[in-house]
Amino acid sequence: MTLKFELPAPGNADLGASDTLWGTYYYVHPAKGLSSGGVPLRTKNGVQLGAPVSQKDWCLGAMEGTIIVSQPDGSTMTLNYESKGDTQEIQCGVYFPNVGDAVIAGTERVRWRKSKGPFGEGSNGFVLVPFRSWAVDRTRIPLGTALYVEEARGVQITLPDGKKVKHDGYFFAADVGGLIKQNHIDSYHGVGKQNPFSFIKSKPEGTFTARIVKRASTIAFLKAEHTA
Repeated sequence: MTLKFELPAPGNADLGASDTLWGTYYYVHPAKGLSSGGVPLRTKNGVQLGAPVSQKDWCLGAMEGTIIVSQPDGSTMTLNYESKGDTQEIQCGVYFPNVGDAVIAGTERVRWRKSKGPFGEGSNGFVLVPFRSWAVDRTRIPLGTALYVEEARGVQITLPDGKKVKHDGYFFAADVGGLIKQNHIDSYHGVGKQNPFSFIKSKPEGTFTARIVKRASTIAFLKAEHTA
């Protein structure tokens, strides 16, 4: 997937209604595949996917629901949550001291499948795109909605390959989350743990304005980016 942030600035006719939102951000856990030892990542049928990883990486990836594993041969493999198995794979409680026992028990039984996209999958069949995808409350912002944030335009971001580019200000509603309600959005940043956007303040009182994009060609471009 080639990531491009080169869409032109919108005219007023290209934009529709505005909404006042507040944001958090999330990312995929990157892990190093091990040549020996480690914990295997298995499908619901018990098939091992790629190289095993450390106990900590396994647990952090299972809690996130997606993990990107650097394989010993230099390739990468992205895995998504598939289901919960009948048996525990590993103990994860030590890494999440403030998480309830029921959640930990479920995390320890996670089974995996290969992702359709190199950076993981969202909802409704969309794949995730770093610095482009948002998780939203679909009752407020329907999945597939394109949005524009003026404060994001021109912000320098670092892509997964290390290249630095300036953001064009456009985002796409491609995911949902159990904690994402009402005017709360969650911006997906790939494997980048840093937040380059000053308007994403991770607190409800830190609001910003986004506008719905109406321009058909822009919507089509963003949808294509999120389609495997």
